[in-house]
Amino acid sequence: TEVIEAPIAGLISSGPDRPEPLKVHLPAKEGVGLVTGHRIPGALGKNGLPVNIEVLEAIENGLPADQAVRTVMDDNPNVDAGLIAVDINGNIGVQNSEKVGSRTDIASAYLENGDAKVAVFNNEIHPIKITSKLAAAIAMEIMSEEQKPDMQITLNSGLKVELGDEDKVVIDKNNTAIEIFTTDPTILNGETVGVVPYLGSSIIKDGEKIGILMNEPLAVLNDGVIVEFAGRKTIIRDVKKV
Repeated sequence: TEVIEAPIAGLISSGPDRPEPLKVHLPAKEGVGLVTGHRIPGALGKNGLPVNIEVLEAIENGLPADQAVRTVMDDNPNVDAGLIAVDINGNIGVQNSEKVGSRTDIASAYLENGDAKVAVFNNEIHPIKITSKLAAAIAMEIMSEEQKPDMQITLNSGLKVELGDEDKVVIDKNNTAIEIFTTDPTILNGETVGVVPYLGSSIIKDGEKIGILMNEPLAVLNDGVIVEFAGRKTIIRDVKKV
């Protein structure tokens, strides 16, 4: 919850565990910002300071994150580091040193969606190009709340699925499914495995469509009666209101 609610956040990961203390690899200061990166973000620059600390101090002294990163990286072309910094105002700075930029195993990604911004660096991870793009896309989907449900419904085993002209779920006042309809007749006879209710199913409450199903379960059925949902008798599923 603390991470989800934070206005800014930074991550750093590597194959071998980074040596303690971990804060030297991702320095941060309340009311200022934070600095992460790849390769060796805490490598010493020509001024004798770790370049990530130098960037953080520059931000504290008034530079926006993008200008702070650019200044430090331009001054240290041979340092084995690429830095990503974000200040408390949401400005992001992203730059590899000239040395790291010449590597053949690096990639980066940057996405914006409204106020949400994501920057990613990676090296020595294959496939090279898609890794950073995938990480950025996942982070953006979470940060921008594109997949955040408006409500949730409860699905219980024991309910008989009926054939209908559309995929839909009828729920009661407690948002628990009391009727499920499918357009697939093949899952209603004998012992079957099927996806029900289906993605995009209409959610009906008090006779009105109030939303659509955002994620679907895999169900085991016996003559149309739900026996279980992949080993569970009760599950929760997300709904987007319409």
